[in-house]
Parts: sequence; structure tokens; C-alpha cells
Amino acid sequence: MKILSWNLERPNNNPDSGKNIFIVDLIEKINPDIIFLTETNSSIQFQNYFCHHSIALPEFHDGQVYRKGENRVRY
Repeated sequence: MKILSWNLERPNNNPDSGKNIFIVDLIEKINPDIIFLTETNSSIQFQNYFCHHSIALPEFHDGQVYRKGENRVRY
């Protein structure tokens, strides 16, 4: 069983950006059974995986500005 864990360091909300395409392509190439992503964005999508994530953050939360679609553990 392959398990992948990766802190994506706040990707933007454009699924066609170079960074986001690189992330998705590399993960699909590795073909893990389970993926844990942190500091991610809802623009990162996979076709063949069940997804469970925290809710998207408001644009300003805990003194921090967030991009549309960013999510993290809030509590």
C-alpha cells in the first residue's frame, strides 16, 4: 500500500496553473492508495479518489488572508 503525505504550501485557486498541474501530475504518476494533503486548495482535484476535506476558509481568518478555495483545520 502506498501512502502519500504532502504539504502543498498554499497553491492558488487556478487548476490550470503550472504548480497545480505539476502537483496533480506527480501524484497521479506516483499512484498512491491514500493521499493526505495539507495547506491545499479545492482547485486540486483528482478523478479516481474519494475526497474528504475541511470547509473552505473565508478570505480573512485568524489574522491571515486566504485565497478562494483554501482550506485548513479551523479549530
